[in-house]
Amino acid sequence: MYLALKSFHIICVLISLSLFALRAIGMLMGRERSQSAWIKALPHGIDTALLISGLGLIHLTGYTPLNSPWLALKLGLLLAYILCGAVALNYGRSYRMRVMSLILAVACASGIVLMALLKPVFN
Repeated sequence: MYLALKSFHIICVLISLSLFALRAIGMLMGRERSQSAWIKALPHGIDTALLISGLGLIHLTGYTPLNSPWLALKLGLLLAYILCGAVALNYGRSYRMRVMSLILAVACASGIVLMALLKPVFN
């Protein structure tokens, strides 16, 4: 059960990041308004599946943000990724602000992946 759920979670991560990259490329090329409706709607479903599978993994493993500092940091980075991604793709008032937010979102996503892979111990 654990391996199947973990595999599903990883697949959702890859799809979610790929869709974010597609939207980011559209933004950088100035074509975000002409993007298909599915490329804007599909991430919500994928991210919901990602959240549910993540909660399932928390339940199965016993890791919580209270007993695993790496998970707390990962969730903090997730919130920062969501905020930066929203500014980059929707709410940025200037192109420069959108690009800087995109860079920060990518940095947050990289940190999330590193926390998941390394599960570092903080003293």
